[in-house]
Amino acid sequence: MDLISFPPALKLMILSALEKDVVAETCPRRDVPIPDIFGDINTAALKLLSTGEVHSLTMQGYLVKDQFLGEDIATAVFADAVRYHEEGYLRPAGMKSSSNDRWERRDIRGDVMMWVHDTDEKHVTTSVRQVLLQLDALRRDLNDCAHFNSLRMESQLALYPGNGTRYIRHRDAPVDSSSPTNGPAHRRLTVIYYANPGWKEEHGGHLRIFLPTGEMDIAPLPDRLLMFYSSWLEHEVLPSFAPRVAISSFFY
Repeated sequence: MDLISFPPALKLMILSALEKDVVAETCPRRDVPIPDIFGDINTAALKLLSTGEVHSLTMQGYLVKDQFLGEDIATAVFADAVRYHEEGYLRPAGMKSSSNDRWERRDIRGDVMMWVHDTDEKHVTTSVRQVLLQLDALRRDLNDCAHFNSLRMESQLALYPGNGTRYIRHRDAPVDSSSPTNGPAHRRLTVIYYANPGWKEEHGGHLRIFLPTGEMDIAPLPDRLLMFYSSWLEHEVLPSFAPRVAISSFFY
């Protein structure tokens, strides 16, 4: 069902009805504590994050870091994503229910995406590979300095085409998946790299995060990195009115 052309009042009514079951299934309780996914942290040995940034991540459950790789990289990734889309490499994103069934609803999640790996020289461009390699270096840095013990990461390149496409409120992992026994099998840390050169407020596509203290909107600025606990932070992509590109990596 395409809701873009519907009158605003009717669109809101339909979306509110559709969201009830999805939000109830995918969102954690508000009383869930920030998970303890790190051991003792040797901040002096960190290479890619500062002591203050690690403190923000562990105390707040999320971290925003600007000027991660350089805007030229973000510009190149954006161009690559648009080309991937034009050439048919990007496919409508799907979701999984609590019973692990895969399903698609374009009114609930409107991006197109592809899974990307730094070893795929045939389909992954130089700029996308640079981002993936740096994200993996960040994962290994946390392993070395914070006893994160992550064995792997998975990454996806996603594009919201505009026209009000969005992704409703959800979380990236089961709420109880960050325990020491479950950690390696589930996403523990979500890391997003935004690649949107020339982004303006009217383009939309903010990531709204739901904190115990209230809501906060994070703009998808070019070369911005966002990190958060996968099983803890509820979030949604607000309607995008211009193409919006990001690489999302999940550390297990």
